[in-house]
Amino acid sequence: MKRIQLLVSNCLLAVSLLFGPTAQAETDTEMIVGGQPAAQGKYPWQVRLYESMDDEIGFCGGSIIAPQWVLTAAHCLVDTDKVIIGFGDVDRTQTTKIASEKVIVHPAYLEGKKADLALVKLAEPIDDAPAVPIAEPGASRSLLKAGAKATVTGWGAIWDFQAFNNAMDVMAGRRSLSERRLLNDEELQAPRKLHEVDIEVIDPGECKAIYDSLQVSAFTIGDTEICATGPSGGKDSCFGDSGGPLVVPSGGDGYVQVGIVSWGPQCGNPLFPGVYTRVSSFSDWIDGTMESN
Repeated sequence: MKRIQLLVSNCLLAVSLLFGPTAQAETDTEMIVGGQPAAQGKYPWQVRLYESMDDEIGFCGGSIIAPQWVLTAAHCLVDTDKVIIGFGDVDRTQTTKIASEKVIVHPAYLEGKKADLALVKLAEPIDDAPAVPIAEPGASRSLLKAGAKATVTGWGAIWDFQAFNNAMDVMAGRRSLSERRLLNDEELQAPRKLHEVDIEVIDPGECKAIYDSLQVSAFTIGDTEICATGPSGGKDSCFGDSGGPLVVPSGGDGYVQVGIVSWGPQCGNPLFPGVYTRVSSFSDWIDGTMESN
């Protein structure tokens, strides 16, 4: 309770930071806020979404969940019916690329509901696909207790408490500015190597209280979402990480995907946890869509 009171009492101060200058990363070790480079092969299911076969920057992340299927965020693909998927390397300029056959955005997302996920069917299956298992509803409850360790990976930008000066307008729907433009126009700098960062799951009620205190309709937490952040801030996903997997340990050296990078008003700020789509809430839709397509 004390933590909630502290966070809420500082919300107005934190909101003022949202209009600060754009942060530019200076080195390749500063990306995915507070993280570090990931070892080759540690997260083999991680993919990068590109606009073309010649694109070496990309704009979102995703995960291989079956030989011919990638799971990502709906907001990455809501305005397109095709995408290029890169996999097999931590260097985004060296990934093996494959075209999509179709893009399927969750229908509830198109209705404005909390369902920020999409499936990409690849033009051909990946041989020996290194798929990550997704959490089922029953297991999700035990895996996502408050304080549980989780890991998020991606090629996204650094923010480090310096807010992108259009963030509030974008998140509140007053202005449209895609992650593709942010990264490709170099308003934010994307790392070349995949990065990882360990964060902690936040109690849903606590997270809801934090965002409700802002009294901004775009900043609300639904039952189909997960909140997570570094325990003392400075660790988070950011622009360009969207669609990437949030995973938790699952027996031995294995992992299970529990979330999808979705949104957050300020990367790396402990006052505002990152928000992730809860995969287990949509496991039936994911399984059914893959089976019927």
